Amino acid sequence: MTASPTELPTIHSVPAGSLLGQVREQQKDLAAGKTIDIPIAGYKNPELVARYRFLDLEEAKEIGERIRKQHDSDTERAEAMMLIPMIEACEGLFAREGDKLEPVELPDGGGPCRYDGRLETFFGGEPSGSAKSAVLAAFKGNGHAAINHGRLLNEWFGDTSKTIEQLLGEA
Repeated sequence: MTASPTELPTIHSVPAGSLLGQVREQQKDLAAGKTIDIPIAGYKNPELVARYRFLDLEEAKEIGERIRKQHDSDTERAEAMMLIPMIEACEGLFAREGDKLEPVELPDGGGPCRYDGRLETFFGGEPSGSAKSAVLAAFKGNGHAAINHGRLLNEWFGDTSKTIEQLLGEA
């Protein structure tokens, strides 16, 4: 049964194997709770990777509003727009070698370190209470690398079907 040009197929009339059915399935996959592991520059054998979850549009709007209120200069806002989504979306940091993935954690049993004082402690520093300081600790003080990492994360937010290899230009 084909719909006339003025009749749109209803949800129930789209066969699963059809083109529209395939689009619907892809949409479900894109909206599902996806994560991505992005390597942190400068760590090799093992790599240090950060695992991020997808931030929905409402979360992104709230972050943008917070940044607008808390930062006066355009430079501060631009930096915050890269770093704060990383901080908010981070589910943990992991050491990876081949297929082996091990959470970066302290003996306190608090789970994988995120961009917080626990991470600064892991790297031998004192917790500063600043998530930005924790990000910079993970990136060995290289703010340029942190901002580039944030750019990769933002690109993934725009298309969660991309793999890390595609984001890095390796695929």
